[in-house]
Amino acid sequence: MLVRALAVLLLGLALHAPRLSRPELENEEGRRALPAREMLETGDFVLPTLFGEPYLSKPPGIFYAIAASARLLEQLPSSPAAPDESGWFPAEHGPVSPLAVRLPSLLATLVCALALLLVAPHFEASLGGCRLPARGVPSEAGSFAAVLFLLAPSVARKARLGEIELALTVACFLAGLALWFAVHGPRLRLLFAALGGLCLWAALLLKGPVALLFTLPVGLVAAGRRRPLRGWLAVAMATGIAGALMGLWLIPLAQRFPDPSEFLAVWAGEIARNPESGLEVFLRDRRRLVFGSLLGWLPASGVVIAGLIAGFRGRAVAGLSSTLLCIGLPALVLLAWPEVRARYAMPLLPWVALAAGLASNRWLQGRRASGRPGFPKWVFFLFGLLCTARWVQLLVVDPARDGRARHIESARVLDGLVASASVQGVLWVEATQGFKTLYYMRQDVRWVERADLVPAGGLLLRGPAAQGAPPGAEWEPLEVQVPTPKLADSELWRRR
Repeated sequence: MLVRALAVLLLGLALHAPRLSRPELENEEGRRALPAREMLETGDFVLPTLFGEPYLSKPPGIFYAIAASARLLEQLPSSPAAPDESGWFPAEHGPVSPLAVRLPSLLATLVCALALLLVAPHFEASLGGCRLPARGVPSEAGSFAAVLFLLAPSVARKARLGEIELALTVACFLAGLALWFAVHGPRLRLLFAALGGLCLWAALLLKGPVALLFTLPVGLVAAGRRRPLRGWLAVAMATGIAGALMGLWLIPLAQRFPDPSEFLAVWAGEIARNPESGLEVFLRDRRRLVFGSLLGWLPASGVVIAGLIAGFRGRAVAGLSSTLLCIGLPALVLLAWPEVRARYAMPLLPWVALAAGLASNRWLQGRRASGRPGFPKWVFFLFGLLCTARWVQLLVVDPARDGRARHIESARVLDGLVASASVQGVLWVEATQGFKTLYYMRQDVRWVERADLVPAGGLLLRGPAAQGAPPGAEWEPLEVQVPTPKLADSELWRRR
């Protein structure tokens, strides 16, 4: 098992670690890097801030992870970096480097793959109504599940981004597994339930109450009809532990606000979205969820579908049906979610990989029982082809895209404009402005909800959605040099 674990780690690093410290932030990484950097600067780990203003659209779990990653990298020798390059932790931008932002996602990917490798044989035994097996169980389910998880395009994308999805995925998966074994384990059930509570707490810190959707149904599916009391007790214990631990953050946070409904309203707005109306929009979102997930989870989703079509019988059907129930119950809720995206279903991917691992192991056992070779040649060919395609993408295709947005150059231009046009040396930005470029700025940046809050003489940067002069006073437009795509659609105004 140790050799397999090392092989999974090496495969995960080979598929997802190259060029992890590429210089430019991408997607939502700016919204994760800036609050983490401000946490380290102020030492305030209770109230996340963005440019000094409370930032509570997400709980602080991902900021904690990035801050811890930055402190870890800070202890390592740094590579020499030019003024506009990232290096390990550039002093000009603080310890939160692009590498520190992305490292938690890579670590979460490796932990999830190892969990699949180690737990799948025990999970398979529990589905068959057996006791947990001892070490050295002759099952390939874990190896299949771990490899299929690492090869998924969704993982290939998210493992190299400093976003929440993969950290949430591993927290929810570990919490679900702990609840499962709290029901099916022959001993240490209370320990498993407590472990489930700790992992559920981590998931709640990352994404909030939506984490319950991906964890609690697992305990109820594990209980089934034979062990309902045990299942409900495990779920109740894990939820109670997670809720009590959440109080360690929520109580000090509430003390910062005279009216706690201020920050509760922000979270309610994240859940109660205002979706576009119409049947066409609704069907478009469902189609995007279903096909985006199935394609993003290949080849694991393809293996599960092939197994269902082939028609596993006997114990194989029972095993797959239980695993698919852990997937299907949250999936039904997601299908009714307003403005749903395929990435919302990411915490279900480990369960899909686990189901695919169980199905693949049954197929392999059937081949061996019939006297045929365990692995046909086409399996090795397909695996090699997928790995080769991934390495070509990492080493040839992705480098050609680096610097496409040119955020570092855009920040340099804005720094020059602020220094020359504003005696205050401060750039004010609207709440709708992207933050990847602002991460690289040396001048002070402050965030405003409304343009009229900008003081006289201040500069206001407006995003692509803004049109025309800001309301509230006389504004003087400043010409923005456009050397980069990022600044092409932005507007810079000075309040007289």
